[in-house]
Amino acid sequence: MKKLILSLVSFVPMAIFAQGYQLNLQSVKQSGMGGVGAAGTLNATSLYYNPGSSAFLEQNSIAAGVSGVASYGTFTDKASGNETKASNPFVTPFNANILLGNPAGRIRYGLSIYTPFGSTMKWNDNFTGHYEITKISLISVAFQPTVSFKVTDHFGIGAGFVYGYGHITLDKDLPINESDGSFATGNISTKANSYGYNIGAYYKFSEKFSIGATYRSALKMKANNGKADFDVPASLASQFPDQKITARLPLPNNWTFGVKYTPNNKWMFAADFMTSNWKPYDTITIHYTEQTANLTDTKLVRLYKRGYSYRLGAQYTVDDQWQVRAGISYNKSPIPNDLVNPDVPDANRVIPSVGLSFRTSNKFVLDASFLYEHIKRSGENRLSHINGDYKFNLFIPSVGFTYQL
Repeated sequence: MKKLILSLVSFVPMAIFAQGYQLNLQSVKQSGMGGVGAAGTLNATSLYYNPGSSAFLEQNSIAAGVSGVASYGTFTDKASGNETKASNPFVTPFNANILLGNPAGRIRYGLSIYTPFGSTMKWNDNFTGHYEITKISLISVAFQPTVSFKVTDHFGIGAGFVYGYGHITLDKDLPINESDGSFATGNISTKANSYGYNIGAYYKFSEKFSIGATYRSALKMKANNGKADFDVPASLASQFPDQKITARLPLPNNWTFGVKYTPNNKWMFAADFMTSNWKPYDTITIHYTEQTANLTDTKLVRLYKRGYSYRLGAQYTVDDQWQVRAGISYNKSPIPNDLVNPDVPDANRVIPSVGLSFRTSNKFVLDASFLYEHIKRSGENRLSHINGDYKFNLFIPSVGFTYQL
């Protein structure tokens, strides 16, 4: 029974919120440039990337986009050599932004709606880690009303209030056999929400050179009305009753620093550095409202480290209609080798990207980008003792538009 209790310890909703699932898809233009944006002012998505720069945009705009994430992965068990595939559904994170106010004035304001975190994963039958996870789905949406203030002709600040909402479902097998030899199962479904803020500062030295810095606060997600459902033999039903659960799930704060250089009216270059503090994520607690001898409050130790991201991007204006972009980023995972889990097989990785824009009229621009990610991670989890190699390939095309008001 101790093995069963340890299995339930890891049955925590939203444990997949790690750097690998912290999406950087809040702008199609920015995605094509490696995700840079802290020192740039391309369109209304600056409300997200740096609220301090939005007041410097020459025109108000609406900017929106949707991405398609197709992922293909395998796990190879080190002891047996068996390979299991992940049949992951196609997901579509999105963003929508509107910037308003007097372009000749000092105050601008707007609203951003975006998906900050997201994931779906479904491991096929006979997966080594089926006691940890068989299927997981996460949908998250953030709403950010924002105000930007041009303090001087060179310096701007801004702030946005962030409301985050998430819905999570997770399925897993339990180390209990049914009468037909199949495994008992558990399912968690929960909603969670939290409040935070995004602040930014922007300084424009000249038409060629600018810098920016932003801080995005931590989100202490609260899941107060979750459900835990168990399908177990009748003889154990009293030990695993279907019930409500609660949890507190701290997500990291982010600091981002950026520079932008525009040597002429054709080229623009930018670089960002972002760091994420996962220290509050050390221990996750889940509370079962109807506890039994085998189902008590549990604490999951994660001990994640600080995550880092380095980004470079460039844009070239071909003519009055076409712009092309390229970028690359390096993400350093916050997950130690001895705590890699099948719900978050994150790894250090290099992400190349390309993008383009086509202006159809004076007001309307079509945007597109493409990212590729390769994730490879090996190690033995010291808690679950799952030991093997994870390999994932992610293909992420994005399309969107910018409409100047």
